[in-house]
Amino acid sequence: MGRSPCRARRGRARGAGPAARRARRGRGRGAGTMTRSVARGSAPALIEMDAVSRWHDTAAGRSIVLDRFSLRIRAGEMVAIRGASGSGKSTLLHILGGLDFPSSGSYRIHGHDVGGMAPDALAAIRSRLFGFVFQRYHLIPHLTALENVCVPLSYAGAGRAEAERMARDRLVQVGLHDRLHYRPAQLSGGQQQRVGIARALANGGSVIFADEPTGALDARSGAQIMDILCALHAAGHTVVIVTHDAGVAARAARVIEIEDGRMVSDIRTDAAAGATPPGAAHAGGVRPDSPLRRRAGILRLALREAARILIRVPLRSALTMLGIAIGVGAVASVVAVGQGSRDKVLRNISSLGANTIEVAAGSGLGDLDSRGRRPLSSRDAALLVEQTRIDAATPVTSASATVRAGRASLQVAVLGVSEDFPEVYARRMLEGAFFGRAAVAAAAPVVVIDQNLRERLFPPGISVLGRQIMVGPMALTIVGVERSSDGVADSRAVLQAYVPHTSVGLRLDKAQHMMIAVRVPPGVPNRLAQAGIFDVLRTSRGAQDFYTRSLEQIQIAVAKAARTFSLMILAIAAVSLVVGGIGVMNMMLVSVYERTHEIGVRMALGARAADVLTQFLTEALVLCALGGVAGVAVSVAFRVLLPVFLPEVPVVFSWPSVAAGLLCSSVIGLVFGYAPARRASRLRPVDALANE
Repeated sequence: MGRSPCRARRGRARGAGPAARRARRGRGRGAGTMTRSVARGSAPALIEMDAVSRWHDTAAGRSIVLDRFSLRIRAGEMVAIRGASGSGKSTLLHILGGLDFPSSGSYRIHGHDVGGMAPDALAAIRSRLFGFVFQRYHLIPHLTALENVCVPLSYAGAGRAEAERMARDRLVQVGLHDRLHYRPAQLSGGQQQRVGIARALANGGSVIFADEPTGALDARSGAQIMDILCALHAAGHTVVIVTHDAGVAARAARVIEIEDGRMVSDIRTDAAAGATPPGAAHAGGVRPDSPLRRRAGILRLALREAARILIRVPLRSALTMLGIAIGVGAVASVVAVGQGSRDKVLRNISSLGANTIEVAAGSGLGDLDSRGRRPLSSRDAALLVEQTRIDAATPVTSASATVRAGRASLQVAVLGVSEDFPEVYARRMLEGAFFGRAAVAAAAPVVVIDQNLRERLFPPGISVLGRQIMVGPMALTIVGVERSSDGVADSRAVLQAYVPHTSVGLRLDKAQHMMIAVRVPPGVPNRLAQAGIFDVLRTSRGAQDFYTRSLEQIQIAVAKAARTFSLMILAIAAVSLVVGGIGVMNMMLVSVYERTHEIGVRMALGARAADVLTQFLTEALVLCALGGVAGVAVSVAFRVLLPVFLPEVPVVFSWPSVAAGLLCSSVIGLVFGYAPARRASRLRPVDALANE
């Protein structure tokens, strides 16, 4: 005859239609009993439903959608499930396709009870055994036809090249070889439905579930879609069609009528003899791959989808990334400024002599009672030098005197010291040299002035070496100029002159105070050096009538305070990161809400809960990582521009802080992206599909 079995069945089914309807009206429930006995043929069933019910509990009471529905479908059959709107046929299809679960009863696929399957196992069945054709096509709008067909292949573990090759073959099979790179909005309804059929066939599509496949099409396009489904049936696919159209149902070899959730008839025509023998399975699809390779493929897919989302909503993505960028930039910049300030303060303290211990007479700081107090002497300093833990020692006698040079007259702190003073306090010379041992022994009339005093007494550009100045009543010759540094000891408000300590007591009548400053060798803890000082001086003086003070304690205190301050500022900066993270969570929640239907489509195509979780976590992570990179760029710009406008503010840019900022942005993405991603992964496929 030259006609396909599906077309031959069409005529016979239509002829039998009126008789069947009359029989249904006459027999009522008896037809269901008769057809169920027919459906239990000798061949094993691919799909078996026994007394399946589905209901929904609402405030108004229990709404029963399916009522103890039993059904058997053998491999290779073409079955039409026909019923009016609200009859339960779509719910039946959702349960058959593993998109929903029965409230009671059993549903078995190849003899395996679906009710006992884990969600991932059911997703694997949807991926490798089932294919879905929807009334509204359910194509992902931002993907091309080729990319839409690639989706189930990717979830099945196919590589990108393999998925594109197979998707291209399926699209050619349905006559869309010239529409591979068209998006759904650029295709007609019939073409979109053919893309849906190609997608259903992507992994072989042994069982094709078609939900009102012609419902949104004109008659011509609908006939073309039915021709394709009939051809697939003839090729060995099991085809299950849900429809309210008698003409569509008539093209199936078996027509099941459903009403109020119950089967009212099951009619099998004699045209079934010309179809593929029951049990003929259709081979094809992606070969099972290792779980590791599948996860890698899912991750690549998630990265591509994340890039597409950023491109689709650039303004929203940019504003969300801005919060992360500000947070990361603030953290990196605050750390840089804090580290720079800390280093500067410690350098300033070091300029005073970080390894210097000062020994003074008395019981401690603030001891104003000088009665019976024995002053320290140069002999005590000489004794301290003899111990192994001391590099150098110098007496320090202080006095205040008026210094005059020409018409300039200034009040200056005069320090009487030994030749070891520069070594003890790590001072450097700008001009000349510090006086030596001979000058100290002879109480020579020489003086070393600091750079600040030189600038106040003399004009720039002239040498001051050999010039005389009056220090109190003393006429002293300048032999050196001490270099000023950025240290706190060299503030512009401090003017100092250094003379041999042997001459201060002889030539200045003002009250003096003597202490001894000693330098500890590098690597020797100050506490050990102090212990040695106490041993030597207690022995020589016969009592502990002195105390020590060290800049090391000041350094430790300043470093601790700097760390506390940095942590406080860092905590404030971290608040902006948290605010940015909340922005990420908000965006991802909106994205999940907007793409709920897409999530349902992906789950119907074989996506597991972990796949959906991975996709949305990856999107959040990419968003935050890009924000982190932008934040690093902001901090680098801050490092470059700040010295231009505020040169006095020190900045130490450290790569560990940059890495910490990037790590923080990634953690923010994972933490704040997890809740939306988990919400997406826990959606039920049938509920997500209904959210259009």
